[in-house]
Amino acid sequence: MKVITPMLLAGDHRQQQEVDQYCPALLTLLSYARQVPSAQEPLTELFASFSCLPLSLERDLPLAAAMAKGYSLPVAAGWLYADLVGISADQNGLYCQGNLVSQLTDQDKSLLLDELNQFLAEDGLILYDCDQHWLLATAQPVELLTRDLTLAQGQPVQIDEITGADAKYWRSLQAELGMLLQQSTVNQRRRDQGLATVDTLWLWGCGQLLSADYPLNHTRMLCSESKLAQGLGQFCGAKQVASNALGQEVIYYNDCCQQAVLAGDDRLWQRTLVQLESQVFKPLLQQLKRGQLKQLELFIDQNIAFSVTHWGVKKFWCRPKSVQSYRNGN
Repeated sequence: MKVITPMLLAGDHRQQQEVDQYCPALLTLLSYARQVPSAQEPLTELFASFSCLPLSLERDLPLAAAMAKGYSLPVAAGWLYADLVGISADQNGLYCQGNLVSQLTDQDKSLLLDELNQFLAEDGLILYDCDQHWLLATAQPVELLTRDLTLAQGQPVQIDEITGADAKYWRSLQAELGMLLQQSTVNQRRRDQGLATVDTLWLWGCGQLLSADYPLNHTRMLCSESKLAQGLGQFCGAKQVASNALGQEVIYYNDCCQQAVLAGDDRLWQRTLVQLESQVFKPLLQQLKRGQLKQLELFIDQNIAFSVTHWGVKKFWCRPKSVQSYRNGN
């Protein structure tokens, strides 16, 4: 059984205190667990769970393609995330301010989508609004290596953010989109109101979702409300199960903590913690104690993973610690 929850340990000090408050079963599980080496991001672990080959660092994960599958979008030769981001500047350079889609009204998003699609149509590209992410469909496969927006947020923008065989075209297109956005009616109004503007589309996650890499595996079971995870599971023939059916062969994926941290959404953070505790951590702890579950793997933050067995929960002398201690490596 795998539980994958990106950025569960990535919140600020107050958010970490709320993990202690809302998730006592998680703290109990961690007290029984042993920390295991993990060189992979939690999201990478999700894809590795379905892939038949080691994942390459020389190409993007097929994030956009999996999400397009989850949203049942029309078939396209290639897919990229095309997230609406703000860019700030100081004397040292340019900085990525992260995804702004949650700050836009539905009307703003609709206007931007129409303006951008009119421009992109000449190149045979189509932009789709998919809630937290915008997706760009291409007529040809895309071969690029890009930087994950979740890692770029708050960081300097590099000249070579996009590399690979098609990099020259996509860098040029990204620059043209930035100039178009500067003149958009939405940004003009937001500037007048003193609001953050959408300065460019951050292109990433363009790997191809191929059956040679992600073959059918009907024995896999997935529990997730994430469209990305659902799309990957559908492509691989995994059975989608409800949270009350968590068990030995199930992969559970929840990216709401990541969404909450990146968007600064305290209510979503708290709701997610309550849901994880009641639907995941507490039931799985009980299954381990009863011997119904042999082993549980927890992938809860960047390079931080734990493993606990049904024998491990017999260590009565172990006492829960604050989740902050695990982030500090104690």
